[in-house]
Amino acid sequence: MKGFIVENNTPGFTVEKIHHKMALRVVQNGLITLQTAAFRKRPAAERRILPRYARVLRMTRGFVAWEAVGCSMGAYENALAYAQTREQFGKPIASFQLVSGSAGEDDRQYHSVAMPRGALSQMQDEGKLADEHASLAKAFCTVKMRETVDLPGNC
Repeated sequence: MKGFIVENNTPGFTVEKIHHKMALRVVQNGLITLQTAAFRKRPAAERRILPRYARVLRMTRGFVAWEAVGCSMGAYENALAYAQTREQFGKPIASFQLVSGSAGEDDRQYHSVAMPRGALSQMQDEGKLADEHASLAKAFCTVKMRETVDLPGNC
């Protein structure tokens, strides 16, 4: 991974705000476009991002993975609470086989992201967490979180 600093007023550099995000709306993301041939040149050494910023990105990916674990847990807990309080035919819908099966799938999805994320946290504490570990954790956990919140009965 390599990065470099580009000044806002650089010709051919534009940033467009991403609207209608699904989650983490507090994070300001943008679509960056580099349109001129000047960007094809190797950036000057003084514009390259130092290795310590790579560490920040690695840690950020780990935090995003943990946020996905939290979203998965929240979806499961909200769906379970709803199923336990919503009644149909005089009993909670959680007592119906289809609903309890969906709750079980939520629980499996949540644990499928929580357990490996715990192992990655241990690697992080031991100073063994590499970029590829953090990237894979972020990708895996966010995909599983999307699957969890997409299950029937979740909001």
